[in-house]
Amino acid sequence: MPGVDAVLLGPYDLSASLGQTGKLDHPAVVAAIDRVTTVCKAAKMPLGYFGVTAAAVKPFIERGYSLIVAGVDTLLLGVAAKRLLADLE
Repeated sequence: MPGVDAVLLGPYDLSASLGQTGKLDHPAVVAAIDRVTTVCKAAKMPLGYFGVTAAAVKPFIERGYSLIVAGVDTLLLGVAAKRLLADLE
């Protein structure tokens, strides 16, 4: 598509759109991600993926995704705050 420079998959939004909210391993979600991957690679379109953890995005890095969004600000702040509180005990 002219004017599109890359595709960034948001698996949570995708799963919700497919009626499988939060079920990232659901066969319909996996199939949709596989389809987008295949089409984008064939078109030499850069691919991106969002994941909450490093473990969530690493498989997509291995699949050739180059635009990676990892983590959520509120979760990262919460983890850091818990660590700080634990260090103060």
